[in-house]
Amino acid sequence: MNSDTSSDPEPSASESSHTTLSRRDWLTTLSASAVGVTVGTATVPQPVRAADPGEQEWAFQTGDTVFSSPTVADGTVYVRSYDSNLYAVDAATGDQQWAFETDDAVWSSPTVADGTVYVGSDDANLYAVDAATGDQQWAFATGEAVFSSPTVADGTVYVGSYDDNLYAVSANGTDEPTPTPTEDPTPTPTD
Repeated sequence: MNSDTSSDPEPSASESSHTTLSRRDWLTTLSASAVGVTVGTATVPQPVRAADPGEQEWAFQTGDTVFSSPTVADGTVYVRSYDSNLYAVDAATGDQQWAFETDDAVWSSPTVADGTVYVGSDDANLYAVDAATGDQQWAFATGEAVFSSPTVADGTVYVGSYDDNLYAVSANGTDEPTPTPTEDPTPTPTD
């Protein structure tokens, strides 16, 4: 039985820029901007940005309380504030990209699908906003405030309203279903 309790040897020069990580540590490191993908134990380059766990990377101040959960898509964080705005913030820097103002407070958490941000407002509207520019694409009026967070599936936006209704709204902004390409329903004659 070997009772040697000496420490591990120093890493060679080629190993000194890499760290061996367990799967859990690797996933934590990946979330801090590490490069590379694998399963199990991996040797990956040191994180590009070595933020300590729990360390603030940036803060973005809105004009009032933030009640909603943020949504992240394509390097942008979308969050609404009680100041009546939906904000788009650069996920890497915390810099504001745009703000979209509604006519009342916004409680709803935004949802992003196909380049559009969907969010409800106390002004009784469901809004569709261009994710890149912050321009309004359309608004759908409900009977009361929209506190719930929209969900998008198969070209339809689903959202609840304080008017006791669940709405299914076409993602193209009408109450008609979003058209989807289908085969010609006319039967083809056979010889």
